[in-house]
Amino acid sequence: MKLTKLAAVLGLGLVSAAAQAGFIQAWNFQDDSIDFILRANGTGGFDLVTSGAVQKGDIFVGIFEMQTASATPPGVSLIPPGKELTGVSVIQLATDNPTTNPFWTFQPYSGGMNAILALIGAGAPTVVGGNPGGGAVAAMWLNTGGATYNSGDTNPAVTDRDLVLDAAHPTWGDTTNCTSFVDCLKEASLGDLFQVDGLWGTDTSDRNDPDNRWIAIANLIDFPGGVDYDTVKSGAKSTQFASFSARLSNLFNVVEPVLFQNAISGVHCPGATHANADNCVQVRVTGQILGGDGLNNGAVGRDDIDARKLVQVPEPATLGLLGLGLLGLGLLRRRQA
Repeated sequence: MKLTKLAAVLGLGLVSAAAQAGFIQAWNFQDDSIDFILRANGTGGFDLVTSGAVQKGDIFVGIFEMQTASATPPGVSLIPPGKELTGVSVIQLATDNPTTNPFWTFQPYSGGMNAILALIGAGAPTVVGGNPGGGAVAAMWLNTGGATYNSGDTNPAVTDRDLVLDAAHPTWGDTTNCTSFVDCLKEASLGDLFQVDGLWGTDTSDRNDPDNRWIAIANLIDFPGGVDYDTVKSGAKSTQFASFSARLSNLFNVVEPVLFQNAISGVHCPGATHANADNCVQVRVTGQILGGDGLNNGAVGRDDIDARKLVQVPEPATLGLLGLGLLGLGLLRRRQA
């Protein structure tokens, strides 16, 4: 207990130091991810969609594990040894006639990200900005592991197992080692909250940011008849069905502050805020929607995401304490939630 308190205090100290004197560090993420599609069924619940046409209002739920998460400079991993960084994204398609319109626009799910996480059942986490109108679209957790945590574990019943989503994995390959939508959702949201990012641009709060967006362009060149879920699910993992990009605001980060960067070049935007950050955002995301051939857990496809944010961190002399500080601060924030 004393060690936990010490870690929490140390984490707070590091954040305080960063706010006063530090340097800008780029956090870069690259993931393995699978995508589920939910559709409101009119009775207060959801149907898991695996075939048919893409429809306005469909909810895209991404389950991902960060294959790499590194900070530069210096080039160090943000994932402590023996841990994993996993997450969930929840976005809702807002485009009319998406089967013929190649330009897709997404928004936060109208019911809130927490409503999707609640499908886990007892013990489901909640996130900052996860209620209706809150704007949260993506969250990550640093899994704490435990006695049963093992990178070679193949038992789906084990809590906090090593989530395997890599289509090139020698054991799991195309199938992944989470067995259903709820199982995948649970495994991706275990541990200590690491960050929450979202779309703000329709409210009047101080986080209103017109630069925020999540868009995709469907591949109608190779698929002139339109992209439907059957086509994606049966497609090869190397086949690209759409490309997407997102400009997001940071709602929670285990180390703050998260700075603004140019949405195109990634160069730091000094003095930018949500209100005056023209073409500057806190988080940049790019990726591709890929085929889901081999998936047998209800997921329709895969995607490949690269993300980047700028964080003000302590001077290099204190970076040796950063890992402990991250963990301590994450534990403290989780208990306060």
